[in-house]
Amino acid sequence: MGASLVVEGSVAVIMNRKLIKPISVAIAVMVVVACVGQWIWVDRPILLTAIGLAVVGQQVTLLLLNRVVRGDIEGHTARIVNVIDAYQRPLRRIRPRLPLPPLRVPGDWTITPDVAEILIDEICDSKPQCVVELGSGVSSLIIGYALEQSGGGHCYSLEHDAAYARASSELIARHGLADYVTVIHGAISDYEINGRPGCWYERIAWDSIDDIDLLFVDGPPASIASAARYPALPLLFDRLNSPCVVIMDDGERESDVLTVVRWCQEFAALACEYIATQKGAFRLRKG
Repeated sequence: MGASLVVEGSVAVIMNRKLIKPISVAIAVMVVVACVGQWIWVDRPILLTAIGLAVVGQQVTLLLLNRVVRGDIEGHTARIVNVIDAYQRPLRRIRPRLPLPPLRVPGDWTITPDVAEILIDEICDSKPQCVVELGSGVSSLIIGYALEQSGGGHCYSLEHDAAYARASSELIARHGLADYVTVIHGAISDYEINGRPGCWYERIAWDSIDDIDLLFVDGPPASIASAARYPALPLLFDRLNSPCVVIMDDGERESDVLTVVRWCQEFAALACEYIATQKGAFRLRKG
């Protein structure tokens, strides 16, 4: 990750638009010198003056380039340090026994480090006994380690993809977290919710789960349906304890914003808070 950031930073420095003007000035000066040398090369004083001006222009250009590049490198170095620190903070808190798969990689479904910290905070502060996670993965490990540190509790992670559910279960076992996390495969099934057709995890996957203290909504994926995450509360609300915290990831995605708006309209007992994470998130409280 660090090497990738350094390469990206170097390219950004080289391509910085601030460099265009100084380089253009240097080129213009060299062109003028060439023209002067051709047109009035017999006039040595004028030619020497032009060469002197070109040298001065070159030095000024180099000075400007140095300042711009140095400022960009310093700024990008600071950003690299901040990003690495953001990735390391959750790991320092949970102290995993084995390396974790990477957190947020652009374009994938993995949670961001800031959402990982929110989950750790909620678990360590409220010590939930029953956590339900919608969509398994690295977040399942984060939750499992946080439950282990907080002294107990169990997470039931629903996963619509059978192969991914098996991979997540194997990952949980390798990290020694089987006492804290159970991954449950639940194929997507059709439902009728409040008179509207919808789809969600099949009932057999979650029907035995009650007394939920923390619900993390990070699935099903939006590719399943336009409002794939909406059924979570209509189907699980009566199974949520009071108090209970619901965390919704991807809070900047339009479909998920609309889902949260519908939840707040339909469940007056919910208090909603937006959290400015990398992808946006919502925290809803019942009770």
